[in-house]
Amino acid sequence: ISQDSIKVLCESEVYKACTDWVHSDMESRAQYLHALLNAVHIYALPPKFLKNQLLSCPILSKANSCKDFLSKIFQEMTLMKLPPPPIRGTQLIYVAGGYKQHSLSTMQAFDPRRSVWIKLASMGTPCSGLGACTLFGLIYIVGGRNLSLESNTDSSSLCCYNPMTNQWSQRASLNTPRNRVGVGVVDGCIYAVGGSQDSVHHNTVERWDPESNRWSFVCPMSVARL
Repeated sequence: ISQDSIKVLCESEVYKACTDWVHSDMESRAQYLHALLNAVHIYALPPKFLKNQLLSCPILSKANSCKDFLSKIFQEMTLMKLPPPPIRGTQLIYVAGGYKQHSLSTMQAFDPRRSVWIKLASMGTPCSGLGACTLFGLIYIVGGRNLSLESNTDSSSLCCYNPMTNQWSQRASLNTPRNRVGVGVVDGCIYAVGGSQDSVHHNTVERWDPESNRWSFVCPMSVARL
């Protein structure tokens, strides 16, 4: 389980596999928990996930040394804001949408090890001027514009791509359509910053919580930005 070649969307899958294995036979397997946790890439766990485990994991409540071990790492992650460790598995560069005489719906990935481009599942709806980010191993496409001879529409959509299944799915739409939007991830949430709708430039900022699948407005910027 310590090998970087393991393919998972998020390190939490490895953590859960270990704790579920111990939980299925606590009497004989509890002794291995600390060794298993040492093999997990703990610093790659989302801080929110690790916090929830410290608060509610039944196994940790019976293993004080393991809980102390994870608590120390959680404090380092939150107080020192450590950079994330290398991701497991093959790392690819993804390119989605864009514009060539009209908005594109294509999705491709570049494998730097083999120096090849890989054609992936289409987004379904053509989109240029989009924002993109990754969260817990999934790729998210935010906003943008569908510009063609038939359409010129700014988008409020949030689309999620799963690299493990090569499939797209829809998430909750933004409160405001945003073309040329800035996108970032902070503390397990996606932020959509500025952008435009038609000729109006936005100074507003929205935050998406993956647990509730809801967008909410947060403090706006002092000036509108693209």
